[in-house]
Amino acid sequence: MNLYKDIQTWTKQNETINCIIEIPKNSMVKYEFNKDNNTIEVDRFFTTPMPIPYNYGLIPQTYNEEDKDPLDVIILSNYEINPGSLCEADVIGILHMIDSGESDDKVIAIPKKEPFYGNIKEINEIPENIKNQREFFLSYYKKLDGKSTEVTGWSDKHSAIEKINKCIDDYNK
Repeated sequence: MNLYKDIQTWTKQNETINCIIEIPKNSMVKYEFNKDNNTIEVDRFFTTPMPIPYNYGLIPQTYNEEDKDPLDVIILSNYEINPGSLCEADVIGILHMIDSGESDDKVIAIPKKEPFYGNIKEINEIPENIKNQREFFLSYYKKLDGKSTEVTGWSDKHSAIEKINKCIDDYNK
């Protein structure tokens, strides 16, 4: 079974998605899912001395035309989730950013039954300090590699759902 090709995107239409975890929270290693080999591989090591402050992954059966990859997802949790894990999560919004001149949106989701974030249903319910920490990390984590990133804003659950559905359509093309 190939996690990317065989796992459905939605577990509950326009609400809950499957996520494939690539990078656990607090990691200094950038793992990347190889869609063809169905493996998690070491891509690189973060040179900026900040661990990633969230779990990170991709949404199966999606293709983001803007960056030519599966759609990215940030999974908010107080817990580190192992690379290669399948995580069912509720969509709450989307973070917009530019990475090396290209649009690189990230869906924001919360694992089902997550005890610390589980009551959050919309992006505007995330505490500002949590948003600010994510923005800071994403603005600086590639600086020492000579690359630029810029967070350009946050959008609501409806916008995230539209983006996911568009990326499903692009995957199916």
